[in-house]
Amino acid sequence: SLPGSLYTFVPLSAVSAGVRDLRDAIDGARRDRSRGRRTVLFVDEIHRFSKSQQDSFLPAIEDGSIILVGATTENPSFQLTTPLLSRCRVLSLQPLKPQHIEALLGRAISDAEKGLQVTTQAPVRAIFLGCLNVMSV
Repeated sequence: SLPGSLYTFVPLSAVSAGVRDLRDAIDGARRDRSRGRRTVLFVDEIHRFSKSQQDSFLPAIEDGSIILVGATTENPSFQLTTPLLSRCRVLSLQPLKPQHIEALLGRAISDAEKGLQVTTQAPVRAIFLGCLNVMSV
């Protein structure tokens, strides 16, 4: 978490996390909540959790201990339990197009206060193309 932030970010991977990891994350979130901090629990590949593991999130979601963010490549309507889905907002993300990435880089480079600290005078397009080359390797 960032200094001064009211949120703690806890990442888990459903591929490698077990029941103990879930319990530890939720117990930590409840402790943080008693101190005025909220926990964003990010679960990658959430569809890999069993129904009982998915159900273990419900009390913590309902009492506000966690803000659950789950990522999946599967259709959540078929892979997640109905009770969990009923407490979530499902967002479908689409891949960014090259012009979107170029625009984001342009904004990040041009914002002197919060943006990237660039040490080159190369135009945004050259930096963007360099990034694309690196990502394709």
